This record gives sequence, structure tokens and C-alpha cells, in this order.
Amino acid sequence: MHITFFLESGEEIQLESQEGALYTRTKNIELWGAVHAFLPRGYQMATERALYDHQKKTISSETPVRLTGPDVQLEGKFWNIGSRKIRQWLKVGSGGAGAPAIETKPVQ
Repeated sequence: MHITFFLESGEEIQLESQEGALYTRTKNIELWGAVHAFLPRGYQMATERALYDHQKKTISSETPVRLTGPDVQLEGKFWNIGSRKIRQWLKVGSGGAGAPAIETKPVQ
């Protein structure tokens, strides 16, 4: 699964994982299996599970994480991205048989 989050600043956060689920009632998105986040300014994060909470406009994980980037390598027990407002997200399906689904949703 591949999801791109567009921030108000014009920057992007891209999340990739082996599997994931979109909960249509809440618009929450859960990712699991080799989750990788590509963050602004050349930072990358890796973990096993991540959750986008639509109501809170946050991306978080409660599983161990590793953050790498310019001159930094950190390991931690959890992470939470919410300081920059997420304006919109684009979900690209995981592929498989046929063309991947593409869906754009404004965040309100």
C-alpha cells in the first residue's frame, strides 16, 4: 500500500507498507508489515505498524521505530506526527491483479 499525505506547508509524507486497511466509517487508515515513512527534508522512518487518525489528523505508531536522516539515526518505542496539519491524502492501491486504485480525499 502507498499513501501520500499533503501538508499545509506544501511538503509531503509518503507511507508504504505490505498491507493496510481504510476504515470508511472513520476514514482512519491502518498500515502493517514493513511500514516505511518518507518524511520532509530527507528523513525516513521504519516500523511494523502505523495508524492515520482522521479525526485527530495524526500519523502514529506504538511499535518500535527507527528514524534515519541527515546526520541522525534514532531508535524509539513509538512515534507521532501531528505538528503540521495534514491537508489532503492520496491513496494508491497495493497493485496485485489489474491497475491500482487511486483515490484523493480532502481532509476536513
